[in-house]
Amino acid sequence: MKEETDKTAPRRGPAQAARVLTTVLLVCAAAWLPRAELGWHGVAAGGVAGWLALQGVSWRRLLLNLAALLPVSAGMALFALFGADGWRLFGVLLLKGALCLALVCGLMQKVSFTELLALLERARLPGPLLTTLALLERYRFVLRDESRRLLLARRCRLLTAEPPGWTARAAVLGRLFLRSSDRAERIYRAMEARGWRS
Repeated sequence: MKEETDKTAPRRGPAQAARVLTTVLLVCAAAWLPRAELGWHGVAAGGVAGWLALQGVSWRRLLLNLAALLPVSAGMALFALFGADGWRLFGVLLLKGALCLALVCGLMQKVSFTELLALLERARLPGPLLTTLALLERYRFVLRDESRRLLLARRCRLLTAEPPGWTARAAVLGRLFLRSSDRAERIYRAMEARGWRS
């Protein structure tokens, strides 16, 4: 059994590296498309869809991820509305953001975060950047659980089963930020006490 694992492990590494490299190249190509050439954006969208289909991604999971992330991308693209030709630029930026997010979400379905960090380490990215990425992934689940606990506590205090509105979510988000900064400070001090240096 161990021999089979050892035989398949080397094959997986180059395939994952090729996936990551292709995704990075496609993201760069989508980002560098000329704003005026809308036809090329359609070609890029077809290419992205073809690449994702070739990878065998779960379209349902991909659409759920995009539904969660696209509002953030749209919020950043809103600033384009204040410039010349605002609506057109907003649409182009939104399309570019959707293409790049779709590529990254598709990649994360096929390459685990641990494998991605190992590939980035082999690419000789700076150690502090890799440590930051690893901590982000580690504490993403902690933040999610903490936000659920805060929402549950708020619901229990108000004695209601209704889903929280935007005001309640904003209050929870502010409280979560304060708790996260306190926890980050404690973790940093604990890491320094164990000899870690940035």
